[in-house]
Amino acid sequence: KRGGVPTFLVLSRGQILFGKQFVERLNRKLDRTAADIQLECQVVEVNRTSNSLTLVSPALGKTEVTADAVIFASGAREKTRSERGWIAGRRPAREFYTMQLLQLLDGCHALPLEHPAILGSDLIAYSAAAKLGAAGSAEPSMFDRFARPKVGFVQRRYFAKWTRPVWHASKGVAIEGDRSATAVIQTVGKGITQSHPCDGVVISGELVSNSELIVAAGLDAAGRTPICDRRNVLSESGWFIAGGAIGGFRGADWCYRDGRRAGAKAAAYLQRLSRS
Repeated sequence: KRGGVPTFLVLSRGQILFGKQFVERLNRKLDRTAADIQLECQVVEVNRTSNSLTLVSPALGKTEVTADAVIFASGAREKTRSERGWIAGRRPAREFYTMQLLQLLDGCHALPLEHPAILGSDLIAYSAAAKLGAAGSAEPSMFDRFARPKVGFVQRRYFAKWTRPVWHASKGVAIEGDRSATAVIQTVGKGITQSHPCDGVVISGELVSNSELIVAAGLDAAGRTPICDRRNVLSESGWFIAGGAIGGFRGADWCYRDGRRAGAKAAAYLQRLSRS
């Protein structure tokens, strides 16, 4: 659990595992392999012609590695406010995306918002509201451009243990505040607005593929979404994709299973390569 809220649950041979327990189990499996793990690395360039990656890290400096097969498991990111198209106004302090919020709540044990506003209404937005509630914040105001929250009734019932956000269907919103966010101005109709005070804003949900490296490498993508000719297989031989990088909202259990599929396909490709 994190802040009293289950991160996720996995059923494994009749056992119920919380997220942290499941990750620890995967780490033990990984320790038994011959995998070379380099942490704190950032891939800054991908060359599909030479099958090489350019990396920078404190331990390696800037270096280049080559591989016969590459799997992109770069995950997804939340849309920026400009990509969403319905969020306007200032860009003051105390404007967070969900990952930034979780780093403060879990990593620093800090409560950055006591009267939050959440822009978005999918599963991630409700998870953020639940985390804030468990940490001690007041119930958040939640805004989205739909008549009802994107999260379904059953999921809202589940999260009701921790949070019951005050819902506002909006044509659009604007963030107010000079140094720090102080209010969300909601557009409810033509020329009709309402002001909702807050001490910070969380821009949450609406995941898209974290595909910058894939697009820069010249691998096929429709817009920013990678194209898989066959599941987990990109347009060039030896290049694969797994998990949230495929695009759209994916749960942790789905990403785990998809990663196993991608690994199996990469292994089969390497076996064919060694026989040729």
